[in-house]
Amino acid sequence: MKSMEERLERERELSDQKLRQKLAARRAQRPTSAVNVEMKPENPAGEDNMSTTQDVQKLEREILMKEATFQAEVEKKRSKMSDADYQRLLAQHRKEIETLRNKLKLSQDRQKQHFQDKLAERRKRRGEYLRQILLVCLLLFYLFCFLFAKDQSVHSITNLEEEIKVREATFQTAVEERRDQLSDEEYRRLLEQHQQEMQDLREKLRLSQERQRQHFQDKLDERRRRRGMISHEQERKEVLSLLDNDGNRLEEDELEQVEKEINDYDSLVESSIAGKKGQISQAEINKLMEEHARNMEDFNGRLAREKQRMLDALREKRAARKLKLESEADFVNIMSILEKNQTKDLETLSEEDLNHLEEDLKKYSRAIHESLESNRGVFSNEELDLMISEHRRNMESLENRLENERLRMEEKMRRKLAMRQAQIVTMVEEEEGETEEVNVAAIYYQDEVSSSSEDEDEDEELEDLPELNQTMAKLVATQFWTTPIQSSDVLIVPLVEEYPVKKKRELYTDPSIFRELDAHAIRLAQTVSLVTQPTFSSLVNELTSIGITELEKARLIFRWITAQNCDEMNLNDVVDDTPLGVLKGLYQKKITFSTLFMRMCRFVGLQCVEITGIAKMKGYTPGTEISFQDPSHHHTWNAVRIDGYWHFLDCNWGVSHIPGSVTFDPFRFEYDEHYFLADPEVIISSHFPNDSSWQLLREAVTLEVFNRAVLLKPDFFKYGFGLQDHTQAVLQAPYGEINIKITCPLGFLLSCRLSEAYSGSEKSSQGILYDQYEFIHQVGDNVMACYVRIPDVGAFHLTLFAKRQFIDGELNVESPTEICRYLIYCHAPSKDIAPLPLAPADHWGPIGVMNAGLVPVSHRTGVIFSQDNRDIHIVFEMTMKMSFYHSLTAWGKDEASLKPYAMQRNVNNQLIVTVAPLRPDRYGLHIFVVYQGHSNPAHLCSYLVVANSARPSVQPFPLLREHEQWGPTKAFDGLELFPISNVDPFIVAEGSILIIEVGHYQQREFMFHFYHEGREMQQDVQMQPANQQCSFVVDLKPKGFFVLKIFAKEAHLQGIPFTHVFNYLIQKI
Repeated sequence: MKSMEERLERERELSDQKLRQKLAARRAQRPTSAVNVEMKPENPAGEDNMSTTQDVQKLEREILMKEATFQAEVEKKRSKMSDADYQRLLAQHRKEIETLRNKLKLSQDRQKQHFQDKLAERRKRRGEYLRQILLVCLLLFYLFCFLFAKDQSVHSITNLEEEIKVREATFQTAVEERRDQLSDEEYRRLLEQHQQEMQDLREKLRLSQERQRQHFQDKLDERRRRRGMISHEQERKEVLSLLDNDGNRLEEDELEQVEKEINDYDSLVESSIAGKKGQISQAEINKLMEEHARNMEDFNGRLAREKQRMLDALREKRAARKLKLESEADFVNIMSILEKNQTKDLETLSEEDLNHLEEDLKKYSRAIHESLESNRGVFSNEELDLMISEHRRNMESLENRLENERLRMEEKMRRKLAMRQAQIVTMVEEEEGETEEVNVAAIYYQDEVSSSSEDEDEDEELEDLPELNQTMAKLVATQFWTTPIQSSDVLIVPLVEEYPVKKKRELYTDPSIFRELDAHAIRLAQTVSLVTQPTFSSLVNELTSIGITELEKARLIFRWITAQNCDEMNLNDVVDDTPLGVLKGLYQKKITFSTLFMRMCRFVGLQCVEITGIAKMKGYTPGTEISFQDPSHHHTWNAVRIDGYWHFLDCNWGVSHIPGSVTFDPFRFEYDEHYFLADPEVIISSHFPNDSSWQLLREAVTLEVFNRAVLLKPDFFKYGFGLQDHTQAVLQAPYGEINIKITCPLGFLLSCRLSEAYSGSEKSSQGILYDQYEFIHQVGDNVMACYVRIPDVGAFHLTLFAKRQFIDGELNVESPTEICRYLIYCHAPSKDIAPLPLAPADHWGPIGVMNAGLVPVSHRTGVIFSQDNRDIHIVFEMTMKMSFYHSLTAWGKDEASLKPYAMQRNVNNQLIVTVAPLRPDRYGLHIFVVYQGHSNPAHLCSYLVVANSARPSVQPFPLLREHEQWGPTKAFDGLELFPISNVDPFIVAEGSILIIEVGHYQQREFMFHFYHEGREMQQDVQMQPANQQCSFVVDLKPKGFFVLKIFAKEAHLQGIPFTHVFNYLIQKI
């Protein structure tokens, strides 16, 4: 200690010596003032003792360092020292500290005196040359205002207003602090000086505001003048836009409208210029008139050229009409032949007739082409393009009709071949006495029968079989899939090696990739597009024109069909061969959606079939037996071949129209997406084909298994749920309990509803909702369990629902959707029929709490058991600063009566919720969070607290006011406070004396309130402020709960109320 004191003395002497040297050098360099100023006599003795701010801070740090060093050394050597040595060292240490504090006080007094001397000297100087400085400042101010008057902004005015406020506040604070040190004369002089400065600043502010108003008025006048010019320019541009039509021809009525617009523009501009006389100079008026004359000359010239162009177009149309009449004769001739052929019996139409028609069609095409080439120099390029387009449309129509005739012939031939083939099979079976399986679908009945010479000798009817086989081979070569009609005589079945090896997710995972395709299909599905298409074939061609791959073509057709709503269309007077005519067939149920989809796919070259079978229709309930004999369950759907693999579609169930809407939204495609390219194991949940081959499963499902299986809704597959058990729709509950486990993806919430199967009632015989017997909780990674206790005997429906917890980072407020439903036969009520506590949601446990910044630390499951009569602490780690609240419920108990038996607090970024069970019972602990942008708390999670025992007497926790919590408030960090002794606001004390210490970096003032069972007990707490900390010594006399509320504020602010910064809950046991 002595060595440290000697070192301190040497440093102090060295510092004083340096200060004296600096002061002497400063006096030697100080220049003589131009103004005579009476200086105060120097005091050498005072200069020797003068100290700087750095010295004062150095002494304060030294005192703190000595305190810390002494404490550390004593703690290390306390066990080895006697009491006498300890008291001696303590007295010596206190003496040294007292000496240093006296030196510090002396230094502070000298420093204060030094500042007061400087202030007095400054006041005397200011009185002499203040007038000169103010004069110079005023001159500079006026010069600045003159040079920058036009650039004065709102920001400068704001700065002046802020400066006035700051100076007022600063002057008041400075005067109040030093009022007792100033004489009345000095105070009046300072007040007059301050008032003069304020008056100058207010005058400056007034001038700035006046200049700003003048500047804005000038700008407004300029803007009005420009606005008039802009309006004239806009009128001129509108007229020019009518004339500058990028080469498009104007009709006669449009030309008349343009001429009227030009006259109106002329009158408007002339009246506008006439109205400006007297407001602008004559030179500007002449300039406007000249510009208007140039514009009118330009308009009239363009109008004259457009009229001449219209006359030329009329001459070209007359010449084109002559050529068209010459070519129409050939076209009408060919069309008449085709029309006559359509009315003929098919047996009278031969292939030779079709060949003749094809030759005539080629001759017609060559003649039109030669005629157009010969007249290329007569017509313009635009006219030639129009004539060529019309010729192509005529050729397309003729070729389509010719192709339809060929298809009719092939269909007739195919039917004859099928009948002939059946006769051959019957004959072979009769001769050999064996049954030979013939795969009619593949149409690969090759030359086995025809190569048999014995069959040819035995039956004369087999003499023409080689010719039939050649025709069958020719039919296969002409792409059987392009046939627009599927006959029941020919069955198409897939081979085993054709079963799909590609899932839907391998083709695409996000439907948004089809946004452009869907928009194109929706546009063509509108009534306007349907009316403008001459034939259904042209509509299909335009629909699939943007589709490149097989997937894109199938998507376009599927989306076009599912966007149709025939109920909103007028289909009374429509032609059959038009798009509206096809939709009329759908409306009148002459064809189905699946048939139309198959025909459209085959038309564009896609391999597609229509599948017949039975399905679990809308309104299906678990346990219903469906069969092929019941027509109400009959259904059709499709299979389409994409990239070599079959995929299922259901256009009938994919029709998407929002009830009550009059327009279609092309991107509202949620539920329907399930039925586009559904996987075999997915669609078998609701669709059962007549032919088991079209299940496309390695092991076919029987009808019995199909009827027993639970119906899984589209959202079940869409969200990725999975059944771990209970795959049958009908369940037996011999003891009144059912526990269903489901694989649940992250971010989803489950809920369920139990109701009576026949009446639909959701209340038990005791009048209690069945919801109070449903318990959904997490039992593993991504595994949820739905545990249901049934209090009554009978048949019940258990429906499971699901929804996303968050959508785009926001809490999902939409209703959940159904994913599956069971039929449960309960043979005996559950032994445990005690209802669960009331809860805001069906799920229990910390599900999705991480989205609110909580990580469960102590309890990760939904059930908490209490066996030892102690309080239960649920701990979360907080990763985000958010506000949380809680509530405690129990069946048959008022929520307000249970509020004192649960409390929460924040400790070192942890949220701790403590529950003190009042008696053995089941309690629901519910945690709520206030999300950003929301004012009301939202339910986050719930725990089921099962207290098998409780203390004989449980004392309730003291309640705070609404929105108050145990621990630090927001102002605690704002005032730069920190807890030293007790970080946890919940303190359990065994002794009668408790010391709570709060630290602070800046000078702070504190106060407190202390309560015991609602009674204020201020006398039992002693507050001991110290350097950078404040201690509260609490005398805990009786047992029970105590509340200590701490308040604080900044020390230098007078008249400012204290702020609530911390709440401590103290329990003496």
